[in-house]
Amino acid sequence: MRLDGVNEKRQSRLLELFRERQCEVLFDNIGDAIVLADTDRAVVDCNRAFTKLLGYTPEEIRGQSTRVLFDREEDFRSLGSRIRKDDSAESFFHEIVYRCRDGSTFNGEKRIHPIYDGNGDLVGFMGIIRDVTERKVAERRIQDLLTEKEALLQEVHHRVKNNMSSVASLLSLQAETVEDAATSTALIEARSRLQSMEVLYDKLYRAENIDELSLDSYLPSLVNEIVRVLPTQTRIAVHTRVEDCRVPVKVLSILGIIANELVTNSIKHAFTGRDDGMIEVDAACHDGKRVKVVVGDDGKGLPESIGIDSGEGFGLTLVSTLARQIHGTISIERVGGTQFTLTFPFYD
Repeated sequence: MRLDGVNEKRQSRLLELFRERQCEVLFDNIGDAIVLADTDRAVVDCNRAFTKLLGYTPEEIRGQSTRVLFDREEDFRSLGSRIRKDDSAESFFHEIVYRCRDGSTFNGEKRIHPIYDGNGDLVGFMGIIRDVTERKVAERRIQDLLTEKEALLQEVHHRVKNNMSSVASLLSLQAETVEDAATSTALIEARSRLQSMEVLYDKLYRAENIDELSLDSYLPSLVNEIVRVLPTQTRIAVHTRVEDCRVPVKVLSILGIIANELVTNSIKHAFTGRDDGMIEVDAACHDGKRVKVVVGDDGKGLPESIGIDSGEGFGLTLVSTLARQIHGTISIERVGGTQFTLTFPFYD
């Protein structure tokens, strides 16, 4: 439908300005569809690529509202609102569904360039239109594949978590039925080590990003679960101060086992003969490069004869080995209890 009362003088001014800038050759031969419209959004001219894409010849489309190019009225109005709100001289992209002369539609991307005269007054717009239907189909396909992959990974994590829970329950049951105390202790410790991975998998199952997790969403839960599960006659208070440091899951899985060994060691040995005790776990980021994790207690202290690499006990040997796997270092302080300090890079 043609617009009534089109300002022919204003359109002539726009065409003259356009031609003065010697754009006709480019206008007629460029591969992208171009439409020229005045400030009332009436079509002034179009190029050959526009005719090929949308089916309208210059003679058919001149003077008509650009509304005929839109499949939906709301898209036409939405773009009009954006044009009115944006009073800068910058061009911008806008994606809409276009309707061709024969009634067919396609997903289009239009770059809209405001055109100003020598006095700085807005006289019209140039729209460069591309058919992006194939790109949109490809994007949707990629998104569907990503969604499918994420669902599959979540299902795998869910099944692994369930299997780990089953194994942990079997270990606990076996520990309760064996008569040998040493065997029972070994089974409980194995259950505890598995628990660190179980907590991690639970966090991964609930997380949007399964490549990395924040320490503050993992360590406090892990420590509380260890204290809850391990048998002890001592009332143990747990204090955690953990920053939001995002760490790769492969590093977290090792860190979880290390934390499990250190907390378990405190529960088993630090508070002998006491009614209560305290375990503290701190974790912080340093310079965006390294993570520092401190696990300490206010117990009786670790004997001087026992060190990280002293070979005393499987637990500390495991801690030392795992620390090296994540390119970390670990040290011991024996003041007012025992404190282990582990530092390692964010990414190994």
